[in-house]
Amino acid sequence: MRNQSLVYIICRYFSAFMLVMYGFAKINGSQFTVVDWVLDEPLEMVSGFWLTWYYFSFSEGYKWMVALAEIGGGMLLLFRRTSLVAALVMTGVMLNILLINVF
Repeated sequence: MRNQSLVYIICRYFSAFMLVMYGFAKINGSQFTVVDWVLDEPLEMVSGFWLTWYYFSFSEGYKWMVALAEIGGGMLLLFRRTSLVAALVMTGVMLNILLINVF
């Protein structure tokens, strides 16, 4: 059994907590929800952020896939034996989210 530094353990648990929180935020409607005033604007006046969130709120399947991946990845990070699998799975999910936010 190898020793893990305290910083590594704290980062792993913090990342797990944040992933689970964001996953449940998608499920309960706190994320991927478009406010009413955006829907009243002409399409050319709506920012790319709101257009993206509207698309994600329209796609229930995508919302659930991302939410379950975040929750599952967060749960896998809680255990030392599954942390590598969690990191590999979450790399794709987090890269997808990063690219959406950047572009």
